[in-house]
Amino acid sequence: MMGPGHYNPTILKNVSIRPHGDRILVKPDPMANKTDGGIVLPDSVRGKPTRGEVVAVGPGRVSQEGTAVAMPFLVGQQVLYAAFSETGLVIDGEEYLILREPDIYAVIEPCEVAVEA
Repeated sequence: MMGPGHYNPTILKNVSIRPHGDRILVKPDPMANKTDGGIVLPDSVRGKPTRGEVVAVGPGRVSQEGTAVAMPFLVGQQVLYAAFSETGLVIDGEEYLILREPDIYAVIEPCEVAVEA
């Protein structure tokens, strides 16, 4: 779960979450707490995970001109997000984060690597 010095997340059971406005529900990547060799890092040395999977997306926001601005994220996408910018939730024992659109830095897309024979 969260490392030392972090707030306690809100704990919910048997609910469905639908983000509002420009918010995104993200499931943090548990592999972010392991080294490339597979060693699990203790809370005292690991940083906050900043990578996760989009689970739900709000409808977007309204611009200053009054027009609807749709969210550029899709459920299932892997994203990089700002550390310390989220609201933590635990839903049925699983950790989730609610982020705002500006806190998402990038979408991670797999590269196709050509293999020469």
